[in-house]
Order: sequence, then structure tokens, then C-alpha cells
Amino acid sequence: MTKRLSAGDAFPATAITLSDGSTMNLPGDMGDGWKVIIAFRGSW
Repeated sequence: MTKRLSAGDAFPATAITLSDGSTMNLPGDMGDGWKVIIAFRGSW
């Protein structure tokens, strides 16, 4: 099992595929400052 993040932890490097087929590399493509990432695991 993957370790959960705690307050103040750095976001681990990962790539996600967006709905338009492009890729976003996290956290590199996010820029500086605070961010909120919301993951919705629903079905369409």
C-alpha cells in the first residue's frame, strides 16, 4: 500500500491523463504556490 500524504508533505511526482488525452505532470506543471487536487472516482 502506498504511504498517505500528511500535512506539509511534498506531492509525489506522477503523470495523469486528462480528458482531452493530453498528459499533466504533477507537481511540475502546477507552478508555484499552494494547490488543491480533487480526485473524483465516479462512473459516467
